[in-house]
Amino acid sequence: MLILTCCQLRKLAYKIIHSTTKILPAWYACLEELNMDRCTIPRDVSTRWNSTFDMLEIALKYRKAIDSISAERELQLRPFELSNMEWKIAEQLRDILKVSSCLPPCIDVCVSCGMPDPQGCDTVFLLINPQSRDHHPSHGSSG
Repeated sequence: MLILTCCQLRKLAYKIIHSTTKILPAWYACLEELNMDRCTIPRDVSTRWNSTFDMLEIALKYRKAIDSISAERELQLRPFELSNMEWKIAEQLRDILKVSSCLPPCIDVCVSCGMPDPQGCDTVFLLINPQSRDHHPSHGSSG
């Protein structure tokens, strides 16, 4: 169900952005009618960090517009309609991914153990891996 939900949203986003003469104008008209900011659903691509979160965040924000446009028979977007359960799954996944998008990027790696050395992100890192205190120079390693 989770994969199907994301897949439906990915395909809908693709259809909207690539149908510049029919669906995209209908999308913008729908947003205007609902008094929503003009926006497209970001593409979820495997090479872009947390793009699934970005896609879900916008999809949930624009749920009313997505429900409206996918219900229009002439646009042939009904296969992309999401049930209430699928919207709930999208919301839960977004919430899970939101946590990882809030974590600071850890660039350096500890030489002794190979674990990320957060440099200034001590609290967050220790919450994730409390045993790491003894391994990281920035955490006062004992050797």
